[in-house]
Amino acid sequence: QGGGCAICGRAPLPGERRLHLDHDHETNLIRGFLCSGCNLGLGSFKDSIENLEKAISYIRAGGTLPAIQAEIAKEADRAIDEMWKTR
Repeated sequence: QGGGCAICGRAPLPGERRLHLDHDHETNLIRGFLCSGCNLGLGSFKDSIENLEKAISYIRAGGTLPAIQAEIAKEADRAIDEMWKTR
């Protein structure tokens, strides 16, 4: 691996914790060495490719997925309509 994280490639700086040995939690097979951030990230997503793909889509969309953006717009329209009805 060249001394760096298998995902981001960053090598630990002097004084930083060493890389973590990553493994598949179902098979126990070793996958590689990860920095703390990438190791925590995979753990947070529970090694789910589906969740990681959703996270990528979320970031690419600028923070919200298109379906969610459409729902937010509908909610805003309803709120504005209600506001005008009360005036």
